Amino acid sequence: DRALRALTAEERAVIEKCFIEQKRDKYIYEHVIRVPKSTYDFYKARAIDRVTFILKTAAVI
Repeated sequence: DRALRALTAEERAVIEKCFIEQKRDKYIYEHVIRVPKSTYDFYKARAIDRVTFILKTAAVI
């Protein structure tokens, strides 16, 4: 609590927004998609890597 009070209003807003987004993401992968967080994170990272590779390859061609 003391650490949050030391932040500026803008910094507190960013921290609060990140926390809310994490809670929303947790709900999505545990209740909607029904996969554990580790599995969700693995597939998310893999998908991002593939899209990045595809976009880099397309830019070369």
